[in-house]
Amino acid sequence: RKSQTVMSNIRTLIQYIVIRKDLLTEQNWTAGMIATQVAHASVAALWKNKDDELTTEYLQDTENMHKIVLEAKTGNDLENLSSKLDQNEILHELWMEKGNNHNDIITAIATKPYNRDDIKPY
Repeated sequence: RKSQTVMSNIRTLIQYIVIRKDLLTEQNWTAGMIATQVAHASVAALWKNKDDELTTEYLQDTENMHKIVLEAKTGNDLENLSSKLDQNEILHELWMEKGNNHNDIITAIATKPYNRDDIKPY
């Protein structure tokens, strides 16, 4: 374990994840299916930003990772959020599950890790 002194010098980095609520409430996806989408989006965002300084810092202290999971009502809400994040240069992954008949289903968004104050407004 790291000492309190060392820990107090580490920034609080947050990875935000937003999942579609309607997958659970209207599409009858199971909790396990939802958890899988959250995991896919999170790992994809971390992997795509693996060389980023904040991502590297975040991954070096796995015992103190912070994630905040929020919900969006629909896939359209996730698309709108993704556009807003793009406009504000917030790096993120818009995760799409491959559905039947090769229809992609937008399920989640995960950001790369950011300082809480830098990403909270979005």
